[in-house]
Amino acid sequence: YVDVDGSQVAARWPDKGKWQEVSFWPSANSPTKHSAGREGAAKEEEVQPGDVVRLRARCGRFLAADGQKGTAVALPARAATAAATEFIVHAHGATPLKHRGIIFLEHRATGQMLDADEEDEAISARWSHKGEWQQFAVEKPPAPAPPQTPQKPQRAQHQALSSPTTSSPTQKQRKAQEAKAIGTMAPTPVMPKRAMDLVDTSPKRRRVLRKVAGAIPNFDWARAESLDAKQSRATR
Repeated sequence: YVDVDGSQVAARWPDKGKWQEVSFWPSANSPTKHSAGREGAAKEEEVQPGDVVRLRARCGRFLAADGQKGTAVALPARAATAAATEFIVHAHGATPLKHRGIIFLEHRATGQMLDADEEDEAISARWSHKGEWQQFAVEKPPAPAPPQTPQKPQRAQHQALSSPTTSSPTQKQRKAQEAKAIGTMAPTPVMPKRAMDLVDTSPKRRRVLRKVAGAIPNFDWARAESLDAKQSRATR
């Protein structure tokens, strides 16, 4: 793409940036020049083959041709005379220029065509014929991106989700409620053990007693059980 850096006019990069923005403006002697005094107003006029135009870069400079050196330069607006900055548009057909349309730009004062040299990366005005080097494609500026809705910070969303509400008490409140519930709960009563529960009356003990009684001669087994029962009632 054609780019303008100060007074230098070249074709160095395939980028579409501010340096590559070049717009059509009417000639200096055109009656519509006052309506095109602001940037963008000249774009409202359709460019036709055969029109005399000026090429204005984004920085405000106008493209011109140096007849002696055969190079293209960018002149400031105060020094851009009509003879140096006017070009005649040539294109196939008689329809207005369209997006990606191919044109030739003839310098009005010298009759030379603007050309791009791939090896030197320069824009020149050296010959009057219309070949491949003299072809320029016109493109519309890209449409501006639609405005996007700003997203809320994730931190704010996290705070909103974790903020305390009436239905979800905080951790401190939950601990206080649990401690209060434990304090008001009555302790489980412990049943005291009775004395009879301490007396071993299991069948095993009875068998041991009978075995011991059998080893003792003349042991009164009925009297022993009666004394054992009385002892159990006395300890209750």
